[in-house]
Amino acid sequence: MRHVDWLAVHPAVGEATREVAQLARRARRIAHGERRRTVRVGPCATQGCGGELTAAVNPATGATATEIRCDRNAEHVWERHQWTELSRAIAQVPRAAAAEQPPTARWLTASDVCRLWGTPKGTVYRLASEQRWRREQRVGRTYYFEQDVHESFSRRAARTL
Repeated sequence: MRHVDWLAVHPAVGEATREVAQLARRARRIAHGERRRTVRVGPCATQGCGGELTAAVNPATGATATEIRCDRNAEHVWERHQWTELSRAIAQVPRAAAAEQPPTARWLTASDVCRLWGTPKGTVYRLASEQRWRREQRVGRTYYFEQDVHESFSRRAARTL
């Protein structure tokens, strides 16, 4: 503070200010990790909660969120493998002027299944074949019926308990 008057009129003050700001941002990232951006998902699917669901995403790394949380109740948390169920539950949450629409069929790629259930693609292809998941071909890509996928992974999870 003793030299602020002198520094304010110095010809390199703009460059020095930018460098200090850049160093401060780097130090903050190192000390506290990357900032996460929250993305609104929708209303909490827990009956009577009234909270809002958000997913935290790290824009610097492009990492997808690993869970979705409610802003009102810390116990309302959904992990990746529960997201398709959560999506259906959110669609059932009553909304003030929303017309009731029948649920639509959802289809997932092998990559979607890998990300949601944290499993290798080989396992996805094996399970799809062994358990006869319904599939659809679109523009050269195979999509699996989400309900078949969910049921298979739910059965696997129940066996490991």
